[in-house]
Amino acid sequence: HDRKAKDITYEKQRQLLDHHRERKFRSQRNMYLAGFSLTLIFVIARLTRLMQESIELEDECERLRNLLEPVKTGDENPDGIEMRSFLGSMGSILHRKSSTSSNKSDKEAEEKPDKKKD
Repeated sequence: HDRKAKDITYEKQRQLLDHHRERKFRSQRNMYLAGFSLTLIFVIARLTRLMQESIELEDECERLRNLLEPVKTGDENPDGIEMRSFLGSMGSILHRKSSTSSNKSDKEAEEKPDKKKD
């Protein structure tokens, strides 16, 4: 009778250990799935932003080509747009690019501690 009781407790302990291993495996699996999903969300969001920027830049290039076409051929611009408006649009593009790069450098400067103060 004592042998049967030991076998039952051994079997119970083995079941508890198996149950614990199963729960641990599932929790680790769920953590990896959640991490992968979160990473995938960030990647998809970044790709979407890059595609949108590409479309905007292509539209801007097409608009500038249309502005430059009369200048290249020497014809008068049918819309009456002067070279000044073209230069103004180029200035706005350059300003937009410089402001985005200065924003990036500002963020980098904020992240880096000042070494001279030490």
